[in-house]
Parts: sequence; structure tokens; C-alpha cells
Amino acid sequence: MIIKKYEEELLNLIEKFKSLKSLTFDSINIYGSAVNEEMFVNGVSDIDVIVMCKEFNKFNKQKIITELNDMNLNFKEKRPINIKDSLCERIEFYVAYDRINVDITICPGLIPSIESLEKDAWYDGFEALMGGVYLHSKCIYGKIPDYDVFMNNYFPFYNDDLREKRLNILINRLISYNERIKKYVDNDSPELIDHLFKVKKYFIKFLYIYYKTYYWTPEKHTYYQLTKFLNLEEGEKRILCFMDGNFKTAAIKYLELSNRYINNYEKNKSKRLVR
Repeated sequence: MIIKKYEEELLNLIEKFKSLKSLTFDSINIYGSAVNEEMFVNGVSDIDVIVMCKEFNKFNKQKIITELNDMNLNFKEKRPINIKDSLCERIEFYVAYDRINVDITICPGLIPSIESLEKDAWYDGFEALMGGVYLHSKCIYGKIPDYDVFMNNYFPFYNDDLREKRLNILINRLISYNERIKKYVDNDSPELIDHLFKVKKYFIKFLYIYYKTYYWTPEKHTYYQLTKFLNLEEGEKRILCFMDGNFKTAAIKYLELSNRYINNYEKNKSKRLVR
């Protein structure tokens, strides 16, 4: 087991966090390929660690960063930095040991308010965080904050009203972006490749919500996750992984697949409203 193999480094990391005076935390979790060992590549993959602090917003982030810097850890190219975006405020950094590199995120509990879940479906990473951390991670210290909230309200999935609101936001944007992809295809635009990769991530997010299933990362190991978590048919997986033909062909097949799913959802939604 990957975590057992690098137990010495992980125990050292736990002790480093326990020694911090500027931060108290609820849990330390391993997530990503280290707990999905089919995806872990020795000598290439890192161990992803998330340190969850329910009271994170009350702490002085600069003091935490200063204290981490004073530990003289090997951060390689990723020194501690405070990040604020649509996902959450957090501190990210790297710790390199002789045998393994560890990619660390310190953040608050990850369950947003209902209001933000209803409005931020395009930008947030809720499904990936619930799947990657609350559902598929390995806790090596403490207890994940608000785990009971997850089990009571978001397991095995969230309610249909919230699901419909999140899908509607994604659909409105996807329709607009798909129209742009079609124009790029028609015009043989060099912008097609960049846009196709960008939009695919959001359509995959749509698919997991459509099928009421969580995943653990939106941008890596796509084929593996579509097989393990969604059990999509082979043809659909090949389309979403751009495995056949040139990029123009891949874009056309992507448009056909995504528009079919969107149309099916809209058609069924209309039937529900009639009832």
C-alpha cells in the first residue's frame, strides 16, 4: 500500500503540523492517486495531502506561512502561499523528502453554504471535493470536519432540487461554449484545441451530477474515473478522452455527445414540469 510504504515521511509530516503554534487542525487526509493505487506511478506521482481546519478562517495566514518557512523544509518550486478563489481560501505548498514528494493543502472544512452551491456550480469543485476527500480519501490523523453533515445531506448524493439548480447553471454555459466550439470547427480555428480541453472539464462535471455520482478529480485520470465511477460505454469514454481522429473530429464527436446529453436532460425536465 502506498501510504504504508511512505509511513515514515507521513508520520514526520504529522509531527510537523502538530508542532505549529499558529494553527490547529481537525484532520490530515491522503487523497488522489495515493489511495487509488492503479493511478500511482512510482518515481513520478506525488502524495496529495489535505489538512482540514474547520476554524481556518480565524487564523492569521501569514503567521502560518512564516512558521512553515522557519521549519526549513524542502519546498522545491512551491513555497507556502495563501490562495483565495471561488473554491475556498487555502494555503498550498510542497514538501520534498528523499523518497517521495508531498503536495499539501491547508484549508477549512469543504462543505459550502447552500446559497453558494446553488449559484457557483460552474466554478466550484464541490463534487470533486466530496468524492475525493469525504468519500475516497484516507484519514491519517484526526477526523474530517462536518463528516456527519456530508453523510446526512450529501451521501450518496444531494437532493434533486439542488441537483437541478446546479445542472441548469452548467447547461446554460455549456450551450454557449458549445456554440463557440462549433464556430471554431467550421472556421478551422487554431483556438479549437484550447477551448475544447477547457469545456470538456465542465461537461464531465455535468455528467457526474447527471448520473448522481461523485468523482475525485475533474482534470486527471479521466478514462479511469469514467470507467470506475460512471461505467460509461466504451464509445463515450473514447470521445471524452479524445482518443480517435484529429482534434476537429474529436470536437465534432464531443459536440454530438454533449448536446445529446443536454437535450435528453432538457426533454426529461419538461416532462417533469408537465406532471
